[in-house]
Amino acid sequence: MQEQMVRFLQSIGLTDPERFDLQFEAVTKNPLKPQQWDMIVTKDTPWTYALLEPFLAGISQLNYPTQFTFTYRQPPTLTSMLQLMMDWYQVQFRQPYGRLPLLNGNNITITYPNQEAFDQEKSMWTQLNDLLIFLQYPLVFKHKILPKVAEVNQEKVDQLQEQVKAVIASRIEDEDQEQSIREHLERIKEAETQLAISYEQDVKQQVNVEAKKKLRQKGEHVPMAIHDIKLNSGHVEVVGSIYNLFRREFNGNLVIRFVLAEGAHAILASINNRDADIDLNLLQTLQEGDRIRVRGGVALDQINQEPRIFIKELVKEKPIGMREDYASRKRVELHLHTKMSTMDGVGDIDAYCALAKQMGHEAIAITDHGVVQGFPEAQAAAKKHGLKMIYGSELYMIDDHISHIMNPSQISLQKTDYVVFDLESTGLSSRYDRIIEIGALRIRQGAIIDRLSMLINPEDVIISQAASDVSGITMAMVKDQPTFAESKDKILQFFKDAIVVSHNAPFDMGFMVAAFDRLNLAFKPPVIDTLTLSRYLYADANSHRLGALAKRLGITYEEDKAHRAIYDAEVLVSIWEALRQKILV
Repeated sequence: MQEQMVRFLQSIGLTDPERFDLQFEAVTKNPLKPQQWDMIVTKDTPWTYALLEPFLAGISQLNYPTQFTFTYRQPPTLTSMLQLMMDWYQVQFRQPYGRLPLLNGNNITITYPNQEAFDQEKSMWTQLNDLLIFLQYPLVFKHKILPKVAEVNQEKVDQLQEQVKAVIASRIEDEDQEQSIREHLERIKEAETQLAISYEQDVKQQVNVEAKKKLRQKGEHVPMAIHDIKLNSGHVEVVGSIYNLFRREFNGNLVIRFVLAEGAHAILASINNRDADIDLNLLQTLQEGDRIRVRGGVALDQINQEPRIFIKELVKEKPIGMREDYASRKRVELHLHTKMSTMDGVGDIDAYCALAKQMGHEAIAITDHGVVQGFPEAQAAAKKHGLKMIYGSELYMIDDHISHIMNPSQISLQKTDYVVFDLESTGLSSRYDRIIEIGALRIRQGAIIDRLSMLINPEDVIISQAASDVSGITMAMVKDQPTFAESKDKILQFFKDAIVVSHNAPFDMGFMVAAFDRLNLAFKPPVIDTLTLSRYLYADANSHRLGALAKRLGITYEEDKAHRAIYDAEVLVSIWEALRQKILV
């Protein structure tokens, strides 16, 4: 077993670390929370509560904040996750969990007879979800509350509940026998499954019976919008357009199914010509996009388990007219996205052209995002509708000039001094925030000849909590330090006649230029940005942060010392020398 993990487990009071198949993958200090340790831990097998309980008790005694991330060589199965939940509940509440979980993939559905029953367990589910998130277990609990019904097969419910009580009672009597406990758990699940399924079936059956009773009753069809239709709406009259049309003959009967939609809402609909009072020729001519007015009854679709209108009467309605353009001087649409614009356009170019023609337009432009795949269809649509097609595209522009140099100057890279520097600030805005630390080293022919490290009083600007978490610098540390105005001469002298090197130069130089601007002084030395240079030299790298670049070049970068100006500047000296040699080769 990994020695580092053995020491850690022993430090939290676990005297038998061999039982825990754990291994550290990484242990680092959080860069944003210097006091917190982030631990990535690999476990060979899924957790059992017998191991998890002492582990949780041990880490709760740590005197420093931690963040654990778990990975598993053997992924936890649904059965192991459910068993963990059952064992956790047994320990926490001193009794077995009495409801039946219905399993579906990594989802578990718990059915409750009413809202009150769910409310009683709400705090328990919050605790359990927190535990599963901590373990990185992909288990999702869904809670279903059954609607109130007037009639339920109470005899069946009482019978099954008595079975559950009997199983729970027998389980408690044999609690010392682990195998017996697991067998009783399975019996509880089976009995509760039957209870939940039976109860839900009774509910659906009764609601559907009531809906069918309404269909058999004589009465007026109630005009209703699609979004207002419920399972118990009875006879309705609805207007909408046909989508997803399906037509087939079964045993000499024509059956048509489709989606009836109006605006953002839709409902399933079907017609059986044997039961409907609709002309057969009319049914044969129905097609997608037709606008119709229908009358029929609403009942539960047994396949989709959703409300469906069983249509008895149908008439075609006049299609909704296209928009009109009443302007005497017609415009030309120059900004049009079709369905070829991913995640943006959804319309068809032919439909757009038809609308433009209807509005009296003479031309239309297609300008999809970064593609021209819509041009062939656009050409055909323009010819069909007698329009002039203007071909265009919204292109993505990039600057092919690599801006790794600011304020370029005719200076030999081999015969000049460099000032490699970094700074810390109260925040991210060079306009509203201030410099609180500068760390710089002056380099001549690869050797450090001078260094500058100073804290700076930001005067009336407060260090943000986020900035303080990153750098560790507080207002107490800078309150007695000189201001930037008091330090300007020393800074200017240090940077004089040198090429400046910075990682993310626009940020650091932005603060420096703004600070000198406030003193009515110019600061425009030639600058090399190692961040942009890294992106050019290592284009395939996933990260170009200072630490990532140092690692790539084999340079030591200690996270617990990072984000102080002088340390980052010292690391950047080694990085710049490695990059300079690569450039000059």
